[in-house]
Amino acid sequence: MNSSANNTSALSAKLKAEVDSEKQTIFDKLSLLNEQQIKNHQRATELKGDLAEVEAQIEAIQATRSLSERLTFTELEQAKPLLDKKQQLTAQFNAVLNQQRQLNLDKDALNKQLENLNASLNQDQSSQVSKIIDTVTSGISNMVAAVEDLFIDFLNILSLLILKLLLMPLIFLYLFNKAFKAIWQRRFMDVVMQTKQLAVNR
Repeated sequence: MNSSANNTSALSAKLKAEVDSEKQTIFDKLSLLNEQQIKNHQRATELKGDLAEVEAQIEAIQATRSLSERLTFTELEQAKPLLDKKQQLTAQFNAVLNQQRQLNLDKDALNKQLENLNASLNQDQSSQVSKIIDTVTSGISNMVAAVEDLFIDFLNILSLLILKLLLMPLIFLYLFNKAFKAIWQRRFMDVVMQTKQLAVNR
């Protein structure tokens, strides 16, 4: 029983060590993802500031357009490089946002793995406790059965002793007395008493 419980405990400890190792790997990955998200956030903030600055410059240049240029949405020549830059900054900003979304998805997946590992560990611990209880219960049942067998053996031995030491001698004396009376037509006790009387008289 102790050996089975020890084996179960060893398996549980081994599984816990493996789960802890996997959890540490996931924590390391989460830490790297957090660092990347912080860098992306800083980069997005910088790009947002650059975009605001470029848009302000474009607005200042576009404000100098004539009425006809405004009505025809004509872009001024000096604003075109800034518009190209705005387009590049917007693309970079969107790329950073997409990367942030992917990092969030990766973090959610890792957190889900952590939840599954914790759930499997809790389930295994419950299973191990159940196995230990079953093992202890089985051991106790075996011990009770062994004690019952010993008690029955003891009663059998006691019965044999009573039969041999008490009943058999009584039966033998009874039969001996009957046989003596049948042969000599006298009771054995009467003969014993007569013999004793004679011995006293001498």
